[in-house]
Amino acid sequence: MNNLPKTIETSLKKSSINIEFLDIIDHPVLKVLFEFVTGIPIISGILFDTVIKTWSNIQKQKTVIFFNELKNNPEKLHEGLLNSEAFIHKFMITYKAVLETYNMEKIKFFARLLKNSVNDDDIDYSIENYEEYLKILTDLSYREILVLFLIDNYFEKYLSQVNIEPKEEYTGSIPLPKSNDSHEQERAAIKIFRKELDNQLEKEFLIPREVIKDFLIRLSRSRLYEQVNYIGGETGDGYPTPLYRKIKELIYEDKLK
Repeated sequence: MNNLPKTIETSLKKSSINIEFLDIIDHPVLKVLFEFVTGIPIISGILFDTVIKTWSNIQKQKTVIFFNELKNNPEKLHEGLLNSEAFIHKFMITYKAVLETYNMEKIKFFARLLKNSVNDDDIDYSIENYEEYLKILTDLSYREILVLFLIDNYFEKYLSQVNIEPKEEYTGSIPLPKSNDSHEQERAAIKIFRKELDNQLEKEFLIPREVIKDFLIRLSRSRLYEQVNYIGGETGDGYPTPLYRKIKELIYEDKLK
């Protein structure tokens, strides 16, 4: 370390990084990655050029997918939006999310979210609500989003087959606690399709049978999926929430079915 080139030593000092840090990155790949993220010249040549080219190609591909999806239904993107501070803000934070997303198909969801949320006069598309929608979409994996669509499709298919007899109205004088049975029809539908759902999650989504319950439980963190409150504990059973309906309206296309 005592014979470092002066240019490297000077760059390290300017960046407030101790020279001894080079002991940690004493590997050609680590040196390339370090230079890539810091701009501090450690190594040069084909390896570094390869990383720069690969990263540039990835970002270019993401941008092309994003703009191609925005180009669909072009009438929604009128020139007046360029004078809207709200729209420019939405565009910038959405594009940032695009660049930080690996799955190329998920980028299309971001584009649809943006172009379907341009009406600032509608409170549903206010900056505050849009930032919330974007964060939810960002935090979900592409597979989780598709699983939510799948569960919703099962409900659309089976809810109409469920017949729930109305309960007798309580006429006593003692107030009863609030019931959690407002989704009794959904619970009945789940009993019909849960086994079929598990089979599809295992075979098509490659989710091991033993972790399906945990996978479904995790979906509730998004607030797009609400678990059924069974006395015996969590099973993963649940149903889409009104917030899910709103986000689905913004990003879903029939061809996903």
